[in-house]
Parts: sequence; structure tokens; C-alpha cells
Amino acid sequence: MAFMDDLNKMMSNAGKKTKDMADTAKLNSAIAEEEKKINALYYQAGKLYVALHHTDYEYEFGSVMAQIAEVEAKLSNYRQQLQQIKGVTPCSKCGADVPRNSAFCPSCGNEMPKSENGVELEKCVSCGNYVAKGQRFCTYCGKPMATQAVVAPQQEAEQIGFCSNCGGKLFAGSDFCTECGTKVAE
Repeated sequence: MAFMDDLNKMMSNAGKKTKDMADTAKLNSAIAEEEKKINALYYQAGKLYVALHHTDYEYEFGSVMAQIAEVEAKLSNYRQQLQQIKGVTPCSKCGADVPRNSAFCPSCGNEMPKSENGVELEKCVSCGNYVAKGQRFCTYCGKPMATQAVVAPQQEAEQIGFCSNCGGKLFAGSDFCTECGTKVAE
């Protein structure tokens, strides 16, 4: 009889261990699932912070924001190189690849940017004039350009001086500094 009692006790302990292992596995799975959710929320919060505070972030975020800007610049450069190779330009409205020199996007019908002397132009959403793609500020109205891209070098325009506000180069025909948006003194 003692043998049967010992066997029942061992089976009971084995059943409890099996149940404990199953409960542990369920809890570990639930923890992993919640960790995925919290990491996704942290990711979303970080992206939202960067979008909202791209230029006015707290001091503690300085190095991270600088790294983000550096990586964004590299990505932009790589994408431009890829577009050069493919002979396409992205549609500013829908993002589709459009063959260079097309007047309209075949996907959405959006009017494509113009180019002048090999310099690609983009339309200012504030005043409707075309300025060299990549300018941070419109050279006609001084408003920030929608893309806020890295400033492209001015190859065709003649440099006429430096901005009194930021020291950026000023080019002939520009009413506003392309670096800071300050009106050019006449």
C-alpha cells in the first residue's frame, strides 16, 4: 500500500509540475506579447516626437536627433542615386516613380516639377513660384518649403553675397535667403 501511496504522490507532483510549466509558458508568452506592444508604442512615441520637435527638441535629445538627421540625409542621397539610375523622379503627391521629363504623374495626374538648366525645380505651396529643389525656403516669398530637404548646391546661379542674418550664400534673383528665409536687403 505504501508503494501505491508513493506512486500517487509522484504522479500528483508530476501533474503539478506539468501544470506549472504550462502556466509558466502561458505567462511568458503573455509577457512577450505585451513587451512587443510596449516597444511598438515606444517606437510610435519616438517617431511622433521627432516629427513634432524636429528642430526644437530638448538638449538631452541632441545627439539622437543629430544621428537621425545624418541617417535621413544618407537615405535621401541613396534614394536620389537610385532614382538617377532608374531615370525616374518621385511624384510629390503620391510618391510613385515617374519617368523623368514627364509633365504629369501617370498614377495620380499630379503636375510634375519643372527643371531649368539641369536644376530640378519644385513649386512653393505658399506662392506658386518654382525654386531649385532642395531649398529650405522659397526665394520669392521666404516661406519654408514643404519638403525641408537638404539644400542642393546652386550651380547655375551667380553668388552675389552672404546673408546678414545667417551668413548663407545669396544668389542672383533671390529675394530671400535659402538658408534662413530672411529677406535679402536691396
